[in-house]
Amino acid sequence: MSCQKLLQLMIGLAVVALLLVGCVAPTAPLTPVVITATATPQPTPAPPTATPVPPTATPLPPTATPVPPTPTPVPPTATPTLTPTTTTGEVMGVLVDEDTEQPVVGERLGLVIAEQTAGGVTLRFRGSDDPRAETDNSGLFRFEDVPPGKYTLVIFFGLGPPSVIGDDKGATILFEVMAGQVIDLGTVLVTE
Repeated sequence: MSCQKLLQLMIGLAVVALLLVGCVAPTAPLTPVVITATATPQPTPAPPTATPVPPTATPLPPTATPVPPTPTPVPPTATPTLTPTTTTGEVMGVLVDEDTEQPVVGERLGLVIAEQTAGGVTLRFRGSDDPRAETDNSGLFRFEDVPPGKYTLVIFFGLGPPSVIGDDKGATILFEVMAGQVIDLGTVLVTE
């Protein structure tokens, strides 16, 4: 038996002995056991006398050609069932990146009161009172318990002010929420 295997066996026996000692209540004080092992020098193996033969097989080339992935639009997995109350409405849609046609995941959105005026659109931010939502893994967003009124959709980027989301022509998306109704904005495109 080699010295290395003998040493491993002795260490293993010492561990088993320690485990057994821990399982039995001592009746007398325990004395530590010291195990020492001495290594015996092993003879050096003689160098091989035969000349190694190189492998004769040649490696085979890959049989498949890798194809780069192509992005494909991901439709929403399911349309949620929204149940507006008699005093509030619901707003839903899917946020999609215009360049990649992929859903925008985990984006914070808000609804801001908007009024169409002769000079354009006037927004009234109410801070934390503005309805908020976040897109899910399929880009779906839904605002529940939205008070009746005219709104526009905004997106929050980092700590800065929210940005108004426009339609494909750049115009502000305006819609009116009425009590007891669900507004489906459909696919809303954004450029990140």
